Amino acid sequence: MSGIPNTYDNASSLQQRLHQSTVHMPVGYLVSPNGRTGAELRVARSSHELVATGKSALLGKLLPHLTTTTITGPNGRPLEVRLSFALVTWLVLGTLTITDEVAEFLSYMYVVGAERLGAACDMVLTGYDNDDPVSPSVLRRFFLDTAETLRADQPVPFTVTASCLLLVGGMADNLECQNLAVPVVVPPLSPAWFVHIKFGALAPKLSLLPLNEAEPLLSPRWLPAQRSNNGGIAQFTGLLLRALPEPEREIIEACGELEMAEQYATLATTLLPSAPEMVEFAQSRPAAALALSRAFGRDTLVSGGTALQVSVHEVTTVIAHHTFARLSIGTEVGASASLGMLHELVRVALKSTSVPLTLGNITAAAEVYKYLALRGLRGVLLPGREQARPRAGRHRARQRAGWLAQEVPGRPALPRGGHG
Repeated sequence: MSGIPNTYDNASSLQQRLHQSTVHMPVGYLVSPNGRTGAELRVARSSHELVATGKSALLGKLLPHLTTTTITGPNGRPLEVRLSFALVTWLVLGTLTITDEVAEFLSYMYVVGAERLGAACDMVLTGYDNDDPVSPSVLRRFFLDTAETLRADQPVPFTVTASCLLLVGGMADNLECQNLAVPVVVPPLSPAWFVHIKFGALAPKLSLLPLNEAEPLLSPRWLPAQRSNNGGIAQFTGLLLRALPEPEREIIEACGELEMAEQYATLATTLLPSAPEMVEFAQSRPAAALALSRAFGRDTLVSGGTALQVSVHEVTTVIAHHTFARLSIGTEVGASASLGMLHELVRVALKSTSVPLTLGNITAAAEVYKYLALRGLRGVLLPGREQARPRAGRHRARQRAGWLAQEVPGRPALPRGGHG
């Protein structure tokens, strides 16, 4: 494979430390090694499905539609849960930081292993005191916020060192793939310049949060074919390129490999990460590509505040983060209706008929409704069983907004025809 620096591909004491985790972690692989290593083991593990135990098994309760509980305790709590590598990576990777050593590693050659992901997951869930099902986006936000606090005093569970990485690529690994009993096809890495991208370029502040949001599209990348011209890396860089105006595209496309790698990495870390309230778990590569395409579109539009403007594509994800919206609108109505209902609630709270529906305005409205709830309006904001009647949802949202308008002096009533 042309362009690969040999200094990162020769067997060395550094690479020999990979995979040598000395601590048993609560998240492991469903498929045991049974004497297999390297490419042979990755082929056997295929999608690398994981098994969570200990505190991490709580994910079976929190995300029941994305996990499978295989062993349950007498109290009904999960003891063993099967879940995808992609889900755990999406939840946890953004909480991790890398060492200066890891920052120099080529990103296409390595993946953060289950042991480090599991250690961080366990640490975060230690402080989680609820086992009710929750939105994946809300749970990820909890992971990010909690880890930010915990890292100040307990950085080790959230720090990626060389021993936390799995070797998944490089010239030596390509030869190993070709020499398996059933040879693995080894097409070239695409795009070719990605061979120069180090972890540090995608984590300029040593945080893996920008890579976290891109990972659902970049993955899986366990084998060479998954990193070829039909893989997620090629699709991701294509989305980045389309986010640029034509004159800037021409400048980047005229660069050599090293300069191109530098510019793409800078662009990726400029556009990512998005606000966590707008990020949802993508269960397929097309869904991940659409989510990133929309995120890049928000980031590159000219009008001010566009990156935080909520559209029909993000509204259900955003609603889950705000109690007033979740309890007033519910989950039974479609995204278009939810967008209109949320806009009405925000306009009433902020005393405006033309306020844009941005994350900042929604947060400001949440503070107003929190204040009103403390004044004894929980019956207005918490309609209880009315949420089971989706046909009446829009009418009831307007009713509740009207009551709130009457309750607060000077707060305007909603316009009759306004739907956001």
